[in-house]
Amino acid sequence: MYMLILPPLLLQLRDELAVSLPELTSLMTISYFLFGVMALPGGFLADKWSYKAVLTMFFIGTPAAACIVGSARSVLGLGIGLALLGTFASLYHPSGLALISHGVRERGKALGLHGMAGNLGLAFSPIIAGGLALRFSWRYSYYFLSLPGFIAGVVFILMSRLVLRDTWYLVGDEGRKPKPATPSIQHPASSIEHPADQSKQRFTLWAIILLYAAMALTGFCYRGTVTMLPTYLGRFGIGPELRSDLDNGIVSEGLREEFQNNKTELSQSATIKEARKGSKWEIKDEDKGRKYDVEKESNRLNVYGRGTAGRLFFATMVYLVGMLGQYMGGHLSDRRRKTRLYLLFNGVSLPFMILIGLTPGMMVVAVAALFALFHFAIQPVENGLIAQYTPSRLRSSSYGLKFFFTFGFGSLGSGFSGYIAAYFGYNSVFLALGGVIFMMVLVIVLLNMVAREARAEGSNE
Repeated sequence: MYMLILPPLLLQLRDELAVSLPELTSLMTISYFLFGVMALPGGFLADKWSYKAVLTMFFIGTPAAACIVGSARSVLGLGIGLALLGTFASLYHPSGLALISHGVRERGKALGLHGMAGNLGLAFSPIIAGGLALRFSWRYSYYFLSLPGFIAGVVFILMSRLVLRDTWYLVGDEGRKPKPATPSIQHPASSIEHPADQSKQRFTLWAIILLYAAMALTGFCYRGTVTMLPTYLGRFGIGPELRSDLDNGIVSEGLREEFQNNKTELSQSATIKEARKGSKWEIKDEDKGRKYDVEKESNRLNVYGRGTAGRLFFATMVYLVGMLGQYMGGHLSDRRRKTRLYLLFNGVSLPFMILIGLTPGMMVVAVAALFALFHFAIQPVENGLIAQYTPSRLRSSSYGLKFFFTFGFGSLGSGFSGYIAAYFGYNSVFLALGGVIFMMVLVIVLLNMVAREARAEGSNE
């Protein structure tokens, strides 16, 4: 949730700190980059040290960093706070996912349920953060959401003492760590640990290379989507006949009525200026301290600004559907070939991503929900593939490498989406990300070809 507080606050922060949208999304890119890059040393520490210590650092450091972001008074302060937030938040996934993959028999189902819990935070972050910003200030979004983090940290520390104190260490640590009092966990064999011949070793290496390449593209698409989707779904349309008023800088009665119909008002001091000839205008309302972007997108005029609580709920609805996708992906990955599911879910999500950028009005919410259903189903499949293709003794490091690519390279999706939105329009973000998914599908096709070839080699032994 902490890494997703900022997207619904983009326009408020832009106005208060007087920064451009590309500059603001660049700060987000730095935070997301650290979120990915620091997962690699986080996974290494968990393998060499313990899950408990790394997760404790996460539970203490992340809400503390959120408070630092909330207290920022300048762009520099905001950047430092976001950097710390990304660094501490990165510690969770390598340890948490490795712990699940080692200790649960129905791994896919468990990873799906874990993803659903993550999507619950993703779903409610827009409406909670945006609602607090509308009622008070964007700062309260960070202050308020740091509280459950601190509470979870206390619960985790108590639980680790009472219940989980004997299960934090990986197989292979017995010579260096106290031996668990409970029976040791049996880990599934991996083709990389006991290759039968050189051809299987080559398959595993190529499979991992292609898998990490696909996951890097998945992370890029995910980050670009969650950065812009709350703002995009919070837009509202106005009549195309008002374009002449916008061109002439006139805040007409028709324009005021359109804003009132969408539960917001323009004061008498509101002014209009052209931001991009013929396709983008800026409405500035000094009395209310608000600013709106009006974009011409596919012959429609859409207004982007401070959405109402009702519009913020649209993003929450979409992400809640994503929870169902997490469960679906986890459930099927225990019963179907994961590489084929990986291709299926990505292929089906592609047309819905493109349609997000082309669909007018409220129908876009339904399209975005269908995209989320299949896009979030990918995550438990990916995590299951990592567990399948990597050795148990390096499980945390393997997940750390995954999030290094997924969130490290994927962090560029935030700045990318901000640049596309600023210079080509918000709807163009989703058309461009559709191209990223297309590249991802091509990589996964190659992954399936390698997997099929390896199975044929194995059957001929």
